[in-house]
Amino acid sequence: MNTMLLGLLLMAPGSVQAHPGPGLPEVSAGENPRRNFGGTVSGGSSEAVYTVPEGQEFIVTMVATSTAGVSPARDVIHGFDFLENTEVVLSGYVLSPLRQASIARGDGRLRIRSGSTLYARLEGPGLGDYYVQGFLVAAGGPYRSLNGTTAALDATLMTADADRDFVVRTVVTDCPSTGGAASVVVDGSVVVPDSTDLTILSHWSVRHSPFVIGKGELVVPAGKTLGLRATPPCDYYIDGAYVTP
Repeated sequence: MNTMLLGLLLMAPGSVQAHPGPGLPEVSAGENPRRNFGGTVSGGSSEAVYTVPEGQEFIVTMVATSTAGVSPARDVIHGFDFLENTEVVLSGYVLSPLRQASIARGDGRLRIRSGSTLYARLEGPGLGDYYVQGFLVAAGGPYRSLNGTTAALDATLMTADADRDFVVRTVVTDCPSTGGAASVVVDGSVVVPDSTDLTILSHWSVRHSPFVIGKGELVVPAGKTLGLRATPPCDYYIDGAYVTP
């Protein structure tokens, strides 16, 4: 197991520890908003990581696991995925040992909604370790995240709110038929072509592409759609935030 991951997991499962650090945007008042958890999951089962208090949202900034994630696009059925209640919100090659995607580097923005429970699930035999960290914000914050597997050549993933723009920071795709990449589409037009390789988390080498590490600033105008274009299936993880006045 990676030495750094071992260090992260030297805590009781489900424990919460607060650490000093830089200020965080949109944080809740009255307490340290940072939360972190570590634990071990038996194969074929899931463990409740954290139930978000009413009136708040939990923004996951980093996830580390001792084994890669379940990947529907690649028919990989052994490994980790993470659920908000019963919905899978993080899976696939984002959880690979390379761990270069934003959500594995501490720069992700995976939203778990008010009152929901985050679960870590391990598919397959054996045991698996995980570590999760993030911060609490007031419910109704600007952060949004998307995770799934496309089933069509042109897959619409979200429509921005009618009264505000959405800024995409992270796009990670894994499309076996195209070598990993998908084109990013806004309102029916390709704005990030797959040939730029900006969204691939490479299987064979470490990439620091801007969208992979959460440094993109792709604007989805108010009321417009965000999607991917590639021969399916494609696993994807996307996160970003609404522009607030």
